[in-house]
Amino acid sequence: MSRPATPNPEDPAGSFGERVELGPGDWLAVTRPTSALSIVTTVDADGRPNAAPFATVVRVSQEPLQLAFTCTEGSDTCANVQATGQFMLNLVSHGEDLLRRVVITAEPLPSGIDEAAHAGLTPLPAIRIRPPRLLECYAHLELETEWLKSWSGRCMVVGRVVAASARRDCLGPDNELVWKEARPVHYWGGTGGHSFTPLGTPMPVVAD
Repeated sequence: MSRPATPNPEDPAGSFGERVELGPGDWLAVTRPTSALSIVTTVDADGRPNAAPFATVVRVSQEPLQLAFTCTEGSDTCANVQATGQFMLNLVSHGEDLLRRVVITAEPLPSGIDEAAHAGLTPLPAIRIRPPRLLECYAHLELETEWLKSWSGRCMVVGRVVAASARRDCLGPDNELVWKEARPVHYWGGTGGHSFTPLGTPMPVVAD
């Protein structure tokens, strides 16, 4: 079932819609915490978009900034990354309406069907790559593929960040994430169905 988007795409300058392009020195800040829930958007060779949620995208290098995830070999995500060498990470906030849409993007739809549109998510043009950003997400990392490795029916994708952006209200004066606005989330899973948990507030610790 498709769902209408909650934010107003006709108001791109509003507090929800305004995006800040981040310089390379600020890219690392929006990758924290590593392994937060993301929606990965890709496009196929004909430019048709695809979206799928991933709970285990991890940072594997800080300089250059690289992230990795695994997907099912033969999936649309895998095929699109192989075809284009690009993918977008859209970082998800904890909120019931958005998480319901995340679950919808995981539905097994035929190739060529845009899961983001099916879930009522709103595309935004990227800065440097072809796959779109998603308006409802708090930050976006644009990546070009470094390498892929297939094994046991899985495909590992490692990408290098080439651009990043975030909602203005989720950034502090130094472009660090404002935690209470970003509200990163982990996928909890479980036998009872999909469940999610918000990440706790960061607690600085200094060694004695």
